[in-house]
Amino acid sequence: MPTRLATTLVRLAESGHLLGRLAGERTAHRMSPVTVRALVVLQLEGPMGVTALARRCHVAQPTMTALVRQAEEAGWMRRRGSARTTRLEPTAAGIAARDAQREADGVLLEPRFTHLGRRERAALERAALILASTLERDRP
Repeated sequence: MPTRLATTLVRLAESGHLLGRLAGERTAHRMSPVTVRALVVLQLEGPMGVTALARRCHVAQPTMTALVRQAEEAGWMRRRGSARTTRLEPTAAGIAARDAQREADGVLLEPRFTHLGRRERAALERAALILASTLERDRP
């Protein structure tokens, strides 16, 4: 039987997925959710190859190859190194576009939570900080 913590974490993961979908359905995203995830992974974990990035983002390698091509054309990612040791990294423009997307998503999601009281909002903020710090600490 799963522990209370395990059940809570699964519910948080499911809610996070739903939040992402809600934000994506209400706006014409310039940047796909996978592109956002790839930029975050590259920013947090450093440059890596297409195959490693595909694994980290849970997509097939051909999917990531196409995504990287689009991100390069948009100026959001660049390749470094030789043909054999090519590593991808985010550009300043990619990080700025990702940040703008986050802001737009926040504006779209906020109305769903305006009914929350001060304590509930503080609990959400604390949960977000706990998740971010734990996941950052434990990342590979």
